[in-house]
Amino acid sequence: MDQDRKEWALLKDFGPTLADNPTALRECTHLLQIYQLEPRALHSKWEAYIMNATSTVTDEDDGSMTAAHLEGFKSYLRRSLEQQVQQQQTSSSASFATPKKATIKSRYHGSAGSSQRINHDMDLDPHQDVFGSPDRKTNFAMPTTPTRNRGNGNLAPVGRSPSQQSPSSKQFALRRNVSETEETLNSHLTLRSDPPNVGSDYRNVITSIVSVKPYRYMFEKISEKGDALDDRIDAFAEIYREAHKDVQFSNPEYQTQSVVMVVGRICSDANEGKSNEHSLLLETSRALGSGSRVRLDTSEVSGLSFFPGQIVVLSGINANGSVFVVTRVHELPSLPMAGESPAMLEDFHYRRMSGQPIKMIAAAGPYTLNDNLLFEPFAALMAHVDKERPDVLLLMGPFVSSQHPAILSGNVDMSPERYFAEYISKPLAKHQDRYPKEMQILLVPSLQDVVHETVVMPQPAFEHPRSLGLPA
Repeated sequence: MDQDRKEWALLKDFGPTLADNPTALRECTHLLQIYQLEPRALHSKWEAYIMNATSTVTDEDDGSMTAAHLEGFKSYLRRSLEQQVQQQQTSSSASFATPKKATIKSRYHGSAGSSQRINHDMDLDPHQDVFGSPDRKTNFAMPTTPTRNRGNGNLAPVGRSPSQQSPSSKQFALRRNVSETEETLNSHLTLRSDPPNVGSDYRNVITSIVSVKPYRYMFEKISEKGDALDDRIDAFAEIYREAHKDVQFSNPEYQTQSVVMVVGRICSDANEGKSNEHSLLLETSRALGSGSRVRLDTSEVSGLSFFPGQIVVLSGINANGSVFVVTRVHELPSLPMAGESPAMLEDFHYRRMSGQPIKMIAAAGPYTLNDNLLFEPFAALMAHVDKERPDVLLLMGPFVSSQHPAILSGNVDMSPERYFAEYISKPLAKHQDRYPKEMQILLVPSLQDVVHETVVMPQPAFEHPRSLGLPA
C-alpha cells in the first residue's frame, strides 16, 4: 500500500494515539517499512509493549505514544527480531545433528517444552517474537516424531516421561494450597451433605426456553426480523394499556395541536459516532403508525437518556407534521416478581432434590500447560469432580487452544479433535459410566478453540460432536 493508505490504516488502528501526534505517525510508518509489518500487526505489538511498560511506571503515564515510549518500542522490536533470528539459527544448526524426518516453519522454534514466560510462569504472550501470521498449513501441520517417542507405532501425545517432566509440570505437581477455599459467599447456607443415589434419575433438569435445533446458525430472514421488532412494540403497548386503563395511542407522524401519547422504538439517523439529541427518531409499529419514523425534539425534557432500540411511551405534540416535540416520558410498568407456588417448590425441593441443595462446579480453560499437551490440570479437575460428585459441571473453553505453542508450531502427534476426544471426552465419559444419571455436563466453547468452526460471538454448540468423542 502507498504512503497515504498506510497512514490511514495506522490512524484507524491506533486512533487518538497517533491522530494528534504527526511525529509518531511518521515513525510508525517507517517501522512498517523496516519490519515489513501490516498496520494491525504493529498495533498488536504496541499493545503488548505498552501493557508491560505501563505496569512499572507512575499513574501519570497514560500509555500514550510519547518520545520515550516510542524509543522503547523501537528497542522492543529490535530485541524481538534479534531473538527470532537467533532461534532460527539454533534450529537450523540443530537439524544437522538429528535425523530430519519432517520440518516445518513456525512461529515458535525449539522443543515442544520451550516457552517464553512474561510476568507469570503460566502466561503466554501471543505477540512475542512474531513478525507475521503463519498460514493454515503451518498452523496445523502434522510432522512425524522420532521412533523412540512413538512406542508401538500408535499416535501418542506430545509429552515427557515422569523422569523428564517439564518445569511447568514440576511446578504444577508441587503446587500448594490445592483445593483451598479462597472466598465464600452466603456461608450460612449448607452444602449438599451426601452424594445423590447412583442410578436414579437426574436431580435437576436443565432445559432451554427455546429449542435451537430447528434453526440454522447465523441465518435470519429479513421478514422474520421485521416481524419480531414490530411485535415487540405492540407487546409493550399492550402491557402499558393493561397497567393504565383508557389509554389511547396515536400516530406520532400525524399533525396535531393537542398533546397525544405515542409508543415506539428509539432510532438514530447518525451513521457514525454516538447518538445525540438531534439524531433521535421514533419508529412505530405497523398497527400503530404504519411503521413510519418521525424526528424527536427532546429539548423540553431534561435529565433523561435514550439509546437505539429502547421502547418508550411519550407524550407530546407534532404541530408541523415533521417533528414530534416530547413533553413527557412515561415510565413503563415494572416486571412482575418471579415466584412459584408453594406446592411446586415443595415438589421440586423434596421429591426431586431430596431436600438437598444443588451442587455445581464451574471451570474455564485452557486445561493444559504451555509446554505440553498432557492436560494435567484437567485431570486434576476431574479428580476433584469425582470426589465432590456435583449435580452440574460447567466447562468453559478453550479446550484445545489455538494459541498453544505446540498447536501454533505444528509440533503435535494428533489432530486437535483427537486431543479433545482423548483428554476431555474420555474422562467425562468415564465419570458418567461410573455415576450414571447423576451429573449433567455443559460445554461452552471459546473463540480460541481449534476444534470449533465458528470464531465469532455468539457461538453455537460444538457442530461435530462425534469427531470429538461427544454424544450426538
